Amino acid sequence: MEKIIGVDLDEILSETVETMLKSNNNIINGIPIYKEDISDYYIFNIKKYKISQEDAVKYFREFYDKTQSNDDIPAIKGSLDWLKRLKKNWRKIVIVTARREEI
Repeated sequence: MEKIIGVDLDEILSETVETMLKSNNNIINGIPIYKEDISDYYIFNIKKYKISQEDAVKYFREFYDKTQSNDDIPAIKGSLDWLKRLKKNWRKIVIVTARREEI
């Protein structure tokens, strides 16, 4: 049986949230926001930001629309070395994400 492991792209391999926040001057719905403020990746669940689920999805989509390529989002320090170590124990690594397919 082939050994396969899945690894999430955002916040495991790439600094997606911090890059997204910086691209919007660390403001969401008119309120300052920083990575350390996020206690739930469903931002609409954080009452402080008073944002609907629809607007939160729009916020992320606008970021991805502005992003020219995945190269615009830096890798998390050490993630490539970590993947290389994983590869020694697994035959296949699959990168998974909740991003839209065209990203």
